[in-house]
Amino acid sequence: MAVLFATLPIRAQMVSGSKAVGEARELGVSREEAAKGFSVTQVGGSAPANILWPRETAQLDFRIKNTATEEIRSQGVWRLYRYRTVGRPDDLWNPRFEILEELPPIDMSLELAPGASKDLQLPISLPETFGGYAIILDMGKLGRRFAAGMVRAVAATPGRTRLPAYALDLPHSFEELQGGAVALQRLGVKGARIEVNPFSVEEGKAGEKKQAFSQCLDTIQAHEIAVMVTSGTSSFPMPLGLVRKHLTAEGVMTGVKGDWAWLPEHDRAYQQWIFWLASTHGWPKGPVNALELW
Repeated sequence: MAVLFATLPIRAQMVSGSKAVGEARELGVSREEAAKGFSVTQVGGSAPANILWPRETAQLDFRIKNTATEEIRSQGVWRLYRYRTVGRPDDLWNPRFEILEELPPIDMSLELAPGASKDLQLPISLPETFGGYAIILDMGKLGRRFAAGMVRAVAATPGRTRLPAYALDLPHSFEELQGGAVALQRLGVKGARIEVNPFSVEEGKAGEKKQAFSQCLDTIQAHEIAVMVTSGTSSFPMPLGLVRKHLTAEGVMTGVKGDWAWLPEHDRAYQQWIFWLASTHGWPKGPVNALELW
């Protein structure tokens, strides 16, 4: 799977998680403020992909671990924030994070021996206001940890759409793709794009690669998503033995996107791969509604 879904390197890419400008600082979980003596991890929950439709509530399951050498005996609170991200005209790839509202905190107490862990459940009832929400575990002098993100969204309309009006990227690894497909379905996003390296259907590991990619596409199909497959290659030899970056007006390679096409003698192998992909997973039999050559 690692070879099949090897990432196509793109320097300009939207940041995610705590990399959004100001997020760690606004939530109090920057490197200087974050807790050093404990960790918190979401290990389960009742809301698919942590996305709630109108009037739905949820229960989140967390595991807290004492990573220090001393016992923890402390009172703390779960802090909930409604937030948004704002595009920046000077740098659209790095949105700015803004807290819109702090919700009433939820008290908690924690007693943990060094190295010990504790599982607990947190009932969550978000406001009906649509948008993103962040959950922070604040243990006072011990510091803060980001615990989970949630979304209140419009209920999705069921069913497939061949030509969706909106689409998002899906992750490369199957484990992440599963969660991503659930999230897109809950959000009502009917289209997606995935990147894949084509391969020769006559090579020794072709059966294994077909099975792995088919598993991904079947998962996408099960969540009512149409997908455009973007193909680059690290499987077939390329001219000059490298990705040919776009050129400046002076004929110098840039440091960003480039041409991933292979040598012409491998066109037949690519055509065979495309035939297998389209005949096996093409719309309406499968989720593939478009092909893109990177």
